[in-house]
Amino acid sequence: GKTKLDLEDDAARVNWGGKWRMPTHAEWKELHQNCTFVVTNQNGVKGIKMTSKISGYTDKFIFIPIAGYKEGTSSSNNGYYACYWVRTLNMTTNSSRANEVFISTSGSLNFSFNWADRYLGYSIRPVHP
Repeated sequence: GKTKLDLEDDAARVNWGGKWRMPTHAEWKELHQNCTFVVTNQNGVKGIKMTSKISGYTDKFIFIPIAGYKEGTSSSNNGYYACYWVRTLNMTTNSSRANEVFISTSGSLNFSFNWADRYLGYSIRPVHP
């Protein structure tokens, strides 16, 4: 009946410690609604620059790599898809799936919030509340 990862299962908390954790579905949606998005390169890495649209913060941005994902030892869609885990689980229908943010850069940027198999090697974007 869990709806989100326990902190000991949260990759951001386990790897970064402190109060770091993976963002919730609501936090990703808030980011999506309150930012503009541009595909760019930073230090030779293709990614998405997300700049705040909120008054007083329009000079603030984050950069997320468009890293695709891993399945076993194989990498897929690097430079085309940004796949990020969300802390929200899909325990009501299938405990082997979790919430994901999937951003396609084919044509215009397209955000979708889906469920994916938890064994896939998706990126994480830690947050510090």
